[in-house]
Amino acid sequence: PTPAMPLRLDDLEELAPPGYESDTSDTALPTCEDLRLDRPVTRTPRSAHARRNGRPVKALNRPARAICRILAAHGWSNPALGAVFGVSGETARRAVRNVLYSPRDRVEEDYDRVDPEFRVLYPPVGGSNNGSDTKIGPNLRAYRRTDPAVEEDDDAEDDEEIQCLGIKRRGQKPQPPQAITGNQDSDTQHQRPAPSRLAQFLQSVPDVNLTQHLSFLESQGLNSANLHTVALWPADAIQHMIEVLLLGTPPARDGRRVNGLTATEAVWLEVELRRLRRSVGGLAQPMSPPSGATLRQFLRNVLGLDLSCHHDLIVSQGLDGHSIRTLCLAEVVPLSKLGDMTPLEVLAVEIARIWCGNDNGAKS
Repeated sequence: PTPAMPLRLDDLEELAPPGYESDTSDTALPTCEDLRLDRPVTRTPRSAHARRNGRPVKALNRPARAICRILAAHGWSNPALGAVFGVSGETARRAVRNVLYSPRDRVEEDYDRVDPEFRVLYPPVGGSNNGSDTKIGPNLRAYRRTDPAVEEDDDAEDDEEIQCLGIKRRGQKPQPPQAITGNQDSDTQHQRPAPSRLAQFLQSVPDVNLTQHLSFLESQGLNSANLHTVALWPADAIQHMIEVLLLGTPPARDGRRVNGLTATEAVWLEVELRRLRRSVGGLAQPMSPPSGATLRQFLRNVLGLDLSCHHDLIVSQGLDGHSIRTLCLAEVVPLSKLGDMTPLEVLAVEIARIWCGNDNGAKS
């Protein structure tokens, strides 16, 4: 078949006037609770107004299209969006792209067309009001799906979306705000302690159960104290940390992995760390130490971690205690012997060591 020509700006339909109502069907709308519980809504009826080849087709009304764009900005794939409304991934894709409607939706009105709870639990991403052109997902690697992506009315391939390991659903698990409490009196001292920041973060990761790995992650050095710091690491450093420290051993015959995350869990952890970085609003931690820094100064900020308490331990391994030159240029650094450091701390030093070893300023 003749390949489809790419859309040009001149081909786009006009934008709808402000407040324009363009509902074409009685689409049932999901609540945030439906999304949290992975509960699809009543199947979308076929509209008498929307037709293809003379037959009525399933069409999403204006609020449903707004929900598609809002969720797409938070990482939902087109097939996952289609599953929510009982339509194909291609139908959801058209809603997200907002190029084939006449007139096109004013996406800045999306949050005005949905329940106010969406603005709280699925806030605008990256300063925009929606995610119509946003591609969220791990850009360091892409995985090919093995199951069909769309239903019977699929007539185009979505080559723009990133599909992670066959995961079909994508949603947040919002947690209620944690109350800030002072000294507990005798009436409240028996209440269950609030989960740690790391535990709350793991509970918010959708589609996978990472809370079962809480103890393992803490044993590797990822904890509540450094969670936000790690989220600010450069993307390639986060990927390296997950691959080296957190991925489990290859599955045995029974399919189980030993002491680590599955590939699917690792992908979602990486995605959620990026989401956390956006919510924190900070800049990535610099990889290279400042020029002329001493070893002690270097250890005070290793990718945002203060490891100066390990200065004497590192020096005891034969490294220069006054400059970072020996640390940076050593071909083999005996960091494996630094038993008082967590694996995450050791890895942070190793990453920074490699970077400053490649930096001309560190060699001078």
